[in-house]
Amino acid sequence: AWAVLLLAIAYVLVINAPLLFLINRFRGFPMHEAIETIAGKIAGKAALFVYALFFFFCYAACMLFTAIFIDLYIFPKTPVWALLFFMVLPAGYAAAKGAGTIGRVAAFTVPFMLFTVALFFAAGLEKMDFTEFLPVFANSTFVKINIGAFLTAARYSEMLIFFVFAFY
Repeated sequence: AWAVLLLAIAYVLVINAPLLFLINRFRGFPMHEAIETIAGKIAGKAALFVYALFFFFCYAACMLFTAIFIDLYIFPKTPVWALLFFMVLPAGYAAAKGAGTIGRVAAFTVPFMLFTVALFFAAGLEKMDFTEFLPVFANSTFVKINIGAFLTAARYSEMLIFFVFAFY
């Protein structure tokens, strides 16, 4: 699995390179104007609709994955709908207040998240099985590793958020 994640980094760069080019090319344009300039009025609206659906599904998937993780490992007796409700409230508030609120909240939450990841990593060191790093191709082939890396890289949609906020 570790080889898949390392290869996924390269795929993320390859997948997002065209989008980074567009962000630089249309700097100062809102996302809808840039897409309508590229694709035209009607096709641009269709592309924006696809982007909106993509953002919604990414948001829904992230919320569901987070709720399932919290439900399984942290609060197993709490219903999933309650977890989702308390995740949607702050996200909805931040979205309603705009990009500035998201940036101010990120200044607090990002260091907290990094500290949490480091803490869980340090706490789990004794349970780690380092023999997993041994032969990469023992249970899989090069093609399977590439497919897994591509599917992992396809989930990283944060670059689209840069496209939305490039105007600000």
